Amino acid sequence: MRRKTLIGSVALGLLVVSLARALTLDSVTGTWSNVVGGANISFQTVGSENQVRWGFPATPAGNSGLGFTGVSVPSVFNPGDQVFLGTLRHFNNPIFQAASAVDLTIDLSFTDPLVCPSFSFTLLIDETPNVPPAALCPHPSIIPCSDRICFANPIPDQPFVVGRKEFTLEILGFTDQQGDIVTDFISEEGGTNSADLFGTMRVLCLPFMDIKPGSCPNSVNPGSKGRLPVSVLGGVLDPFDVDVLTILLSRADGVGGSVGHDRARIEDTATPFEGELCDCHELTGDGVDDLSLKFRMPAVTAALQLDALPFDTVVELVLTGQLFDGTDIEARDCIRIAGGGD
Repeated sequence: MRRKTLIGSVALGLLVVSLARALTLDSVTGTWSNVVGGANISFQTVGSENQVRWGFPATPAGNSGLGFTGVSVPSVFNPGDQVFLGTLRHFNNPIFQAASAVDLTIDLSFTDPLVCPSFSFTLLIDETPNVPPAALCPHPSIIPCSDRICFANPIPDQPFVVGRKEFTLEILGFTDQQGDIVTDFISEEGGTNSADLFGTMRVLCLPFMDIKPGSCPNSVNPGSKGRLPVSVLGGVLDPFDVDVLTILLSRADGVGGSVGHDRARIEDTATPFEGELCDCHELTGDGVDDLSLKFRMPAVTAALQLDALPFDTVVELVLTGQLFDGTDIEARDCIRIAGGGD
């Protein structure tokens, strides 16, 4: 007998278990590239620190630049945790012809999962004129004038996928003198200043979705007054972990808005399809509980502007939502515009 569990709008006494298992980070390295502006550019490695230097020295202290030393001690953490990545140093010496930006590629070496992804970030460098008094400097200064370094893109578009989960490194920021994480690294003039760099791993769960389980193709009549069945398949996730109040259905091409469901059950309705997106099969349950949703077709048609599409058009739909632990989910399947009956 197929088990069905109706999901209400409020879940009480629910034990929330994180979808994503702990990650084991073995080491971090960083390399510099693509210096914007400046002159007298050079790249070098001093010990375990990769450096980029620029400018013509105005004093015997030498030119300016940045250095990064990645962490080399293994750490175990969960997605969403704050993670120490390494130390950034700014060689803030008086120079002529300073750089305004540079790319830092951070390479992560994981032993669990066994992957070595790379993420590229652009650091913006505000090398200010050293004109007293300090009170008039654009950034807090003791010796006129401090410089500022910040990330232009704290979340790069370079995810890596393990199984049905997509991971992205997000830069949280630097530690200030009080140990708080801040987005700007303020570097005092006339010396070498350092700040620890922290990030976190964002995870996106990518479960299988089946629109109209057991049907192939997924023909949908925009004029239907019934409900559209959509299943988010279990296995990649536990359907009991899904916060059904966060779920929305929309078009992948961005046309129209989004629409919520009006019914949700836990039941075995579908089998994962491993083929190309928009292909399909007619299989139903596989013995694993799924999240079975129903969307009112009049609301779907209005929100997704399906009535404006020609007959036989194939439309990719995207379902988004969250687990109770805050993990984002995203699933995709396609429908074919049909006419006549439901």
